[in-house]
Parts: sequence; structure tokens; C-alpha cells
Amino acid sequence: MLAPFRAAAVVLVLAVIAGCGSGDDDPRSRVRAYLDSANAVQRGADEELERAGDAYMAFARGDLRPRAAVRRLERSESDIRAVRDELAALQPPREARPLHSKLQRVYDMNLELAHETALLAAYQRRSGAVLAPLDRYNRSLDASLRHAEGPAEQASALTRFAGRLRGVERKLDRLDLPFVLRVPHADQLARLEATRSLAERLRDALEAQAAERVARLLKRFRGAGDERRPRRRLARRALAEYERRYSQLNDAYAEAYRELAHLDQSTR
Repeated sequence: MLAPFRAAAVVLVLAVIAGCGSGDDDPRSRVRAYLDSANAVQRGADEELERAGDAYMAFARGDLRPRAAVRRLERSESDIRAVRDELAALQPPREARPLHSKLQRVYDMNLELAHETALLAAYQRRSGAVLAPLDRYNRSLDASLRHAEGPAEQASALTRFAGRLRGVERKLDRLDLPFVLRVPHADQLARLEATRSLAERLRDALEAQAAERVARLLKRFRGAGDERRPRRRLARRALAEYERRYSQLNDAYAEAYRELAHLDQSTR
């Protein structure tokens, strides 16, 4: 499970520039009108964004059951998209266009992270269901090999096992894959494929009655017991990538605030 992190969906409250211009055509007045509109959009979404942040934190702590996590995180993604779209529809004055661009980037990145988190929750739930039978398949194969009466029955057991692994591979390969899990996902598929290939080679050796090859492959197959078990934990590399993207989001917030300060100075 993910390590705790601060909620990504934090309202970016832009400070209202102090002072008044001489009229509606004054740059400072135009900027102030834009800031009022941007603030109104974000204030109107306070509840939705707070709910999104709560969902992130609950998911990070492991407080949400898989199905509930997917439902809440998908709703959070929808909430953030609505805010992003409202902000994108604003027409900033020329002076505030750089700020508007940075503000849009903040919410674009929030939306990307929300989507990635929702995908991550869905993947963990669905991949868990796909991988769940593997332990049972391994136990069934071990029992069949122990009690088989001759090479033909052993080969038949290996054929069934390989077919079951192929089914797991296909189901896993059809899952929507979050970017941060591309490496551990590929690793899991490679381990399944390697185990299936070894089982098929052992079956072929049994059918060919190649005793020396059977002994060699059987030793490898038994020694691969740990490799035949599914890996369900989020890989360190995936977690590091996720946290790196979250750090980039915080940097985008800081950029927006710096641009606000610059705008304040330039329109005095």
C-alpha cells in the first residue's frame, strides 16, 4: 500500500491584489476581476476537493476496502475535472495569462494524479482477484505430481497447470494499467510466462521419456516455488515514481504562487 502523503487536491486560493485601479480598463482592475472569478470557482468546489483529498489519504492509509476505494477515487477524479473545466473556461486579461496557464497546469496535474490513483485502486482490486487462484493452482499441481501414476499423468497435470497460467496471463494483460505499475506488471507477466514455459518443457520431456531432461527440469521447477507465487505488493520503484509525480504537483502549486506575486508587483 502507498505510504501516507498529503492530499493532492488542495484548493489554490489566489490572493486578491490589494488596492484599486482607476476604472474597468485599468490593468489592476482587470486582474482583480479575473482573480475574483478564479476564487469563486475554487470556493464553490471546496467540498468536492476536500472529499477528493480525504479519499487520497484514506486510500494511502489502507482504510478503504478495494471496491469502496475505486468508487470514491473515481468520484474524486470527476470532481477535479469539473473544477479544471470551469477554470479553463475563464477569460483572463493579458496581464494574468501566465498565471492562468500555471493555474490550469496545477489542475491538469491534479486531474492526472486523480486518474492515476483511481486506476491504481482499480488495478489492485482486479489484479488481486486475477492472481488469487495461483496458490490453489500450485497446490493442486504439487498434489497431482505426487500422486500421479506414471509420466503420462504427470504430463497431464502439467498441461492443466500451464493452461490455467495462460488464463491468468490473459486476464492480467487485459487490465487497465496505471503508469506507475508498468514495471511490476510486466515483471508479474514475465514470471507467469517463465513458470508456464518451464511447466510445458517439463511436460514435453515427460512425454518424450527423456529421463535426464526430466530430472534437470523437475529440479528447476521445484526450486522455483517462490517464483510461482504471485507478488501483490506495490513495488518500491512504482511508489517512488508516484511520489515523484506528487512532488511535481507541489512544485506546480509553488510556481502559481510565484506568478501571483510577480503579477502583484508588475501591476502596482
